[in-house]
Amino acid sequence: MERAVFDLPFPAAELPVLTEVAQRHRRWLVDSGLLASPAAIDRLMSWCPHRCAAHFHPDARGPELLLATDFYGWMMAADGQFDGPLADRPDHVRELIQRHVAILDADGPSPLSPAERAFTDIWERLTEGMSSAWQARAAACFARFLQGYIEEAANRRDQATLLPDGYLDLRIRTGATDIIMMLAERIDDCELPLRVARHETVRQLCHLSAQVIDVVQDVLSLDKEVADGDLHNIVLVLCRHHGWDTERAVGHCRTMVQDWTDSFVVLQSSLPTVRAELHLTDSEWARVCRYAGALRACMRGNHDWCGESPRYAPDAGQGRPYVGYLEGLDRAYALPESEHP
Repeated sequence: MERAVFDLPFPAAELPVLTEVAQRHRRWLVDSGLLASPAAIDRLMSWCPHRCAAHFHPDARGPELLLATDFYGWMMAADGQFDGPLADRPDHVRELIQRHVAILDADGPSPLSPAERAFTDIWERLTEGMSSAWQARAAACFARFLQGYIEEAANRRDQATLLPDGYLDLRIRTGATDIIMMLAERIDDCELPLRVARHETVRQLCHLSAQVIDVVQDVLSLDKEVADGDLHNIVLVLCRHHGWDTERAVGHCRTMVQDWTDSFVVLQSSLPTVRAELHLTDSEWARVCRYAGALRACMRGNHDWCGESPRYAPDAGQGRPYVGYLEGLDRAYALPESEHP
């Protein structure tokens, strides 16, 4: 299928020079032990996690841009592992996920596998300098995201029938969009006071952004997921549920995205009311404004990166199972022999 293009009311970002960031991310992949095979590293780098980070967070520079790049590289690797050969093994996925979730607890066990050590490095750098309230919110987001892999694996094993509304709820958990928004607070120096983060208007802005990101990504990754035989894609869910062809389902997705972005623009214009209601200081209001801009950048950045990355190219996975899977990654998730029961 020719890649769809969405008409989003947010400007495209002008990306900085990313040569050094890409080189440092490649070193991190090796040093962390997440990927050992040069071929696997080359393949992940071809998906351009550094460009993904710059598209989603166009104002990021220096250590913040590198952190974002390492996060997206880690996420692409994890997604490939749990969507690949582990796709329909929920019990094994649960074991791996539980160890990752335990890392989010300050008193949790020491990381053992290379994948756990890579995730620990991401988590420690992400939370550095952030408030305990922000860290608690971020930990909850990561736990929901990781545990969603268990649900997806069970769905694949059982060949579950997914309904559109239920799928979109699952997609928000497994698409890491709430983590990306937490990352935006960290990267763009706009940590929200808890009373702001909990305000209904802000929560709705986040929800609309997540829906836009998830549905746009599903449409643009359709060829990859068809090649993988995956059932977790809104286009496929709509086709099965309504008996539609692909063109009609994609058209419906365009309409949903248009409605959501229109609602976002209207809702953003009401933020001065939130400022007055919560008696925000000038500093707090500036953070809210930066955060709203960061959400817009994430929506547009997701569209632009998905549209350019070979990870979702229609011909990138021809003749290959598990388009997003990196050969040898299972080694990074294996525990040392001494730790096996």
